[in-house]
Amino acid sequence: MRITQRTISRNYKRQLNTVMTKRASTMEKGQSGLAFNRLSDNVAAGVRAMKVQEERLTSGRQLNTIENFREEFKTIDTNLDSIDSILVSARDKVEKALNGTNGGDPREVIAKEIGSLKKQILQFANSQYAGKFLFGGTNNAEAPFTDDGTGKLCFNGIPVEDIRYDEARQTYYYVAPGTKPPNDTYDDRAGIVPGSENIYVDIGLGLKVNDNSSIDPRSAFQTNFNGLLVLGFGPSVTGANGTESPNSAYDIMSELEKVLADPDFDQDKAGDLFDHFETVIDDMRFSRVDLGTRMNFLDRSADRMENDIVNLTTTETNLISADPFDTAIDLKQCEYTWMAVLQLGTMLLPTSLLDFLS
Repeated sequence: MRITQRTISRNYKRQLNTVMTKRASTMEKGQSGLAFNRLSDNVAAGVRAMKVQEERLTSGRQLNTIENFREEFKTIDTNLDSIDSILVSARDKVEKALNGTNGGDPREVIAKEIGSLKKQILQFANSQYAGKFLFGGTNNAEAPFTDDGTGKLCFNGIPVEDIRYDEARQTYYYVAPGTKPPNDTYDDRAGIVPGSENIYVDIGLGLKVNDNSSIDPRSAFQTNFNGLLVLGFGPSVTGANGTESPNSAYDIMSELEKVLADPDFDQDKAGDLFDHFETVIDDMRFSRVDLGTRMNFLDRSADRMENDIVNLTTTETNLISADPFDTAIDLKQCEYTWMAVLQLGTMLLPTSLLDFLS
């Protein structure tokens, strides 16, 4: 069978183009550091790399969320320190007034100081972070804690003395004085305290939504810290001397302010109020245990997310990156092949007329 020169030339050009393409691809791989530049080059590794990238981006967003709430919780903790300091200062002043060790300051002066400290508590209770009320629950429209004008504290417009907590339903609800608590259900929200619902975010715990469209608390992180746990709420408590003492630190301070300013000072009433005031302060400190637990959880979650991102980044790199040593060897082989093909061409292809004439 006779092989024509045209066939030889055509086959040679095809081989030459193949070598050139492989050489260019290898050089591109060496410059970019990628094992492949198109998904079609390695579908299996490419699809897996895309999934890893998606997981890494999700973890990155969740880490940013965690970092934001870590800063917010630090601000909450700082404000709680300030509120605790104010309450302790008020307690010490009242204790001196009751024991007669107030350094000569009349009780009226201490009463005014208590009134001033109350205003400071309101300021910290209504503190904001990034435009969000720290202790207001879901209420970001207006200050959650207010004074009704008679010295009684209100939370989102509801007197705290009328607020109750349903442990089974984890719901804050309110009742009018003298009435029985309503039979609250999820669908009957008439008596639920405005803005008292919990707020949850997804930080990589596997967010789940219940059949009633509520979020499963075990699958998300609670981001709000209810101010009712800080200042107290609920019905009054009867003291040892028969005094009805409010269950809110703010309301107790209002009552102490009145008792200390009264010319007919009632030692027994003041004593009952003071005793329960100490109890409420201890309860406030106990509520900070929950805050500390959540802060520690955020710290651990941040560490976990950072490790996940590092591992996912390593996996992605292994999937899409070319081995520099293998690439160098491939490039050298392509150079040898390229030179060999060119050398072969000098023997297979005829000399041109110009070369012949020369």
